[in-house]
Amino acid sequence: MLKNNIEVDEKEKCMCRNNDYVLDDEVKEKIHLYFEQQTATKDENFANGRLVRNLYDDLIMNHARRVINTKNPGREELSIIKAEDFTFAEKYGAGR
Repeated sequence: MLKNNIEVDEKEKCMCRNNDYVLDDEVKEKIHLYFEQQTATKDENFANGRLVRNLYDDLIMNHARRVINTKNPGREELSIIKAEDFTFAEKYGAGR
């Protein structure tokens, strides 16, 4: 079980790294702040692992939607997750 926002943060980065994705600095900060908020307001039904997985899936889907419109994307464009790919907080609401 992931115990705090730092462990949750590291798990997200690890999942991205293991699948050849790179998080840019701006999205790292957004993710960190989101996890910090979520772990600070968690209740007995909160599941850190599920939160990490759901956010990862959302990032990858948004990234795919963004790069599909790029003509001849290079390796860098195909691997970098940007802040614009992070819509999880808006989509699911903060402080759940």
